[in-house]
Amino acid sequence: MIKMRLAKRPIFLIFLITSVVIFTAVGISLAKPVLSQVISKDISPEWDVLPGSEVEITIRVPGATKELRDPADIMLVMDTTGSMGLCWGGGAPCPPRKLASAKTALTTFVNQTDEDRDAIGGTRGDFVGLVQYNTSLAGKARLEFGIKNMTDGAAPFVPPLPEPNNKNTLITRINALTDAGATSIGAGINLANKESLNLIEPATTSRRADGVGQYMVLATDGIQNMTPSPYEKALPADPDTILNTTINSKIAVFTIGIGNDVNDGCPFNEATGKYAKGCTGGDQTCINCDDLDNDGNLSGAEVMKDIACRTDQVDLDPSKRCQMVWNTTNLCSATDPASVNDLDCPRNYFFAPSDSELTTIYEKISNLIQTPRWYSIIDLINPDVFIGSLTDFTVTDCDTGAPWPYTDMGLGGLVFWIHLSDPVPAGKTVCINFKAKVRNDAPSGDYAVDSPLLRKVVSWDPTIDCDHFPPPGISIQDLFWCLTKIKELPSDEIPGGHIQVVNPAKPWLQTTGGDVGVRGDIDVDRDLTDPSATPGGVQQYNADYLIVLTGVVSPGSKPFTSAKNWLVQSYPNAATPSLDLPPFPAPPTSMYQALWDRYSRRCPTGPIPVDVNTPGNVAAAVTPDCNILQHDEPPPGPPPPNDLTINNASWGAVGYDSSNPPAVIFVDGDLTIENNIEIGIGTGLIFVVRGDISIAASVRQIDGIYITDGEFNTRGVAGCGLGSNNDQLVINGAVYVFGTPCFNRDLANNLNDPAEKIIFEPKYLWLFRDIIGDPKVVYREIAP
Repeated sequence: MIKMRLAKRPIFLIFLITSVVIFTAVGISLAKPVLSQVISKDISPEWDVLPGSEVEITIRVPGATKELRDPADIMLVMDTTGSMGLCWGGGAPCPPRKLASAKTALTTFVNQTDEDRDAIGGTRGDFVGLVQYNTSLAGKARLEFGIKNMTDGAAPFVPPLPEPNNKNTLITRINALTDAGATSIGAGINLANKESLNLIEPATTSRRADGVGQYMVLATDGIQNMTPSPYEKALPADPDTILNTTINSKIAVFTIGIGNDVNDGCPFNEATGKYAKGCTGGDQTCINCDDLDNDGNLSGAEVMKDIACRTDQVDLDPSKRCQMVWNTTNLCSATDPASVNDLDCPRNYFFAPSDSELTTIYEKISNLIQTPRWYSIIDLINPDVFIGSLTDFTVTDCDTGAPWPYTDMGLGGLVFWIHLSDPVPAGKTVCINFKAKVRNDAPSGDYAVDSPLLRKVVSWDPTIDCDHFPPPGISIQDLFWCLTKIKELPSDEIPGGHIQVVNPAKPWLQTTGGDVGVRGDIDVDRDLTDPSATPGGVQQYNADYLIVLTGVVSPGSKPFTSAKNWLVQSYPNAATPSLDLPPFPAPPTSMYQALWDRYSRRCPTGPIPVDVNTPGNVAAAVTPDCNILQHDEPPPGPPPPNDLTINNASWGAVGYDSSNPPAVIFVDGDLTIENNIEIGIGTGLIFVVRGDISIAASVRQIDGIYITDGEFNTRGVAGCGLGSNNDQLVINGAVYVFGTPCFNRDLANNLNDPAEKIIFEPKYLWLFRDIIGDPKVVYREIAP
C-alpha cells in the first residue's frame, strides 16, 4: 500500500504511477461460539491466524453419557425349568430359590433401562421383551412380553391418553414366572430371534430398526437336554440353525450360568448328540453340540460359553473378538491383562454362584449395553480455509496423554474417520489431536474450522445391522449414511469451532518495465523487503528501474523499492546532476488541453469524431491521414462534456487486435471502463481524458496508455476508499495521472500478488513515435 502526498501541480513523464491512501482492511470479529457441553474442540491459535500457518486442533470426546449412549433392543431369555425352583446349590441357604433370585435380577435390569424420550413417536430409548423357556410350555418357550419401549407412565403419550407404563407391566410379567419342565435353550433362543427380528405373526409391537443394537440376555442353570438345541434348525424348512440366525442377525448374546449345577457335565457323545442314560432329564440330547474341552463330558456352562463366544464376532477390532479356541492356560480374569477372550473365558459369559452375584451380573450386563462399545468419529475440516492433509494425528487419553487405541477407516486429506477401539468410561475424555494448514490464499475473516457436512460423533455398537443397506458393495459413504442418518442412532455434532484469519499483507502496487515519477512525497504501508511480508517468499519491488520524486519517502514510511535501487528524492538537488535528468517542467493547467492543442492539428480536418464504445468503430474511423480520434456520440451528439462508457463485450478477448491501426482517443468528459480492454501485440491505443477515469472492480485487464486530468480510480467507486476482496487489475501500457490517483483495490489475499500491476510496454514508443517525440534534423558534413 502506497500513500502519496501530491503537489497540486500535475506531472507528465514517460511513465508515472502514483497511489493514494489505501486503508487497512479490518476483519469483522465474531463472538466466540458457544461449544457443546458434551463434545468440545480446542483450536490453537484461534484468533489472528496467518495464512500458510498451522493450526493445532483437539476434539475432546467425553465418556459415555445418557445423551450419547446406544438405545437397544433387548430380549431377556430366562430358564424357568423345574431346577430353577430349587435352592442355590441344591440345598440351603433357601430361600431364595434360583427363580426368585432371577426375578429380582431381571427387575433390577429393567429398572436400569433407558425409558422412551419421545412421548408421541416412541422411537427413542430401550425396547425390552421377555421369553421364558421350559418343555412344559407349548413350543417349549413362550413370549411373555413383546418387545416394547420402556416407558414408565410419567409423560403424556398421545394427549389426552396417558403414557403406558411398560416397565411396570414387564416387571409384573417377570414376577408371574413359574418353574416346570426340562431345558431347551434352543427353543428360548429361537423365539427371542423371532421377536427381535419382528417375525412373529401377527406382528407385535416389536421393533427391528436399522441403527439400533440387538441384544439377548440368556440364562440357564443346567444342561441343554431337550430338542431343539441352539445348533439345530427349529423347523426343517428353516434356512439355517437357530444360533446361526442369531449370529447372522448380529444379535450379541450375553449368557449367564446360574448356580454350580451349570458347571456339572454329563458324559456326552458328540457323534450322536446324546448324553449318557440317566445323567440328565428331557430327551437327553444336545444335537450338534461340542465338547469344548474334550473331556468326554458336556455341561451347561460349555454350551453357554460357546454361544457367548460365537455371537461376539462383530467387533471392528479383530483382536477383541472372542477367539474360537479353548485355552487351558487362560487366567479368566477381566482385570488381568493376560486373560484372553476365548471359548473357556468369553467376555460375554458370566457365572453366578449365588443370589447376590446374579443381581450384580444383570447390573453389569445392563451397564455394558448402556455403555457404547466405542465412538465412531468422522470430521471434515473446512476446505475453504485449510489445504493439504491433516498431520501429527494422534488419539490420546486427555488426562494422561497415553495413546488411545483406535481403528483408522482409511480416509485422508482433510477428512478423517476413526473408531475408538475401547469404550470411553464416564469421567474419562479422549482427545483427537491433529494439525491443519491454513490456505496461503485464505482471505481475512471468520470461519468454521469444520465443514457442516461431516462432523459427527456417533455412539455406535458393532451389532448394528448396516451391511444390508444399501445392498451390496457398501461404500464408506453408504456406511456412514447408515450410521448417522437413521434417526434411532444416537449421535452428536462436533462443534464447528472457530478460526479468525487475518491476512496481514496490505495491498501493494507493482510496476514493471518502466520508470516511476512522482510529484510530492511517498508514504508506503507495505514493506516488500520484510521477509514475513515478502510475496511468495520471493523479493518483489514496486518498480524495476528509476523512481524520481520531487519530494521524499516520508519519515516512518516503509521503503518504496526499486529493483535497481535507483531512488532519487527531492529532485532536482545537488546530489543528482550526474543523472543528467531534466528538471520537472512546469505542467500546463490541463494536460488534456495541452495535448489537444498540440496534436489535433496533425489531422487535415482535425480529430475524427466517433462513438468509441466498440473497437470496430475505432478501427473503422482511422484513416491513413489521421489516427487522432475524439469520442462523440452519434450526431447530433451532445456538447461537451461527452462522457464515454466502455461496456461492450467485444473489447475483451483481444477485441482490438493487431489488424487494427494504432489510435489516440480524446474524451472530453469522463471515461468509465466496465469491460476488459485487450489490445493486440502490433497495435495500441492512447486514451486522453479531460475528466476522471473510473475502472469497475469487475475489470481485470486494460491495455493501453491512459492520461487523465482528473481522478484515476481502479475500483469504480468515487473517492479513494479501499475496496475488499477485489480481483487483481493488470494494466499493459502506462498510466499518467494529473489529478488524484486512486489505486485502491484490495485483494482477498495480498500476500503474493499486487492489487494493481502496471506493465510498461515499449511498443508505444515506436507506434506513436510521431506523437511522443519531436522530429530533429541533424546535418553532418561527410568528407568525399
